Amino acid sequence: MYKITSLIILLTVLVSCNTNAQNSANAQKVLVSAQAFQDSIKLDTAPVVLDVRTEQEFQGGHLKGAININYYGDNFLALCKQYDTSKPVYVYCHSGGRSAGAANKLQKAGFVNIIELKGGITSWKAANLPLE
Repeated sequence: MYKITSLIILLTVLVSCNTNAQNSANAQKVLVSAQAFQDSIKLDTAPVVLDVRTEQEFQGGHLKGAININYYGDNFLALCKQYDTSKPVYVYCHSGGRSAGAANKLQKAGFVNIIELKGGITSWKAANLPLE
């Protein structure tokens, strides 16, 4: 079931990438389980995984290859905008609140494919998935 869900998410992301839509009206935000999040990242050739927690939280453990950009930081959007808005971006936080806010900000900033980890890193840990 997880593989089917992951495949559907990946196909949605890839189809959306091919549209080259650059406005928030065409953006897709997808909220997925920890397993589907991991599977999608693995299938992406160059994933941008944003950990929007504080630096201290990030240092306590994070997903492999994650980039830490504090959601509450003054330069959150400026740092995010250095990444290609037409490519998928994977977002997570501690339990889902900040990543939901981050996903909304990213959508308004022109990102068209936003995959959000449902339940944040808490759900990741509950699924016994690896951390660095």
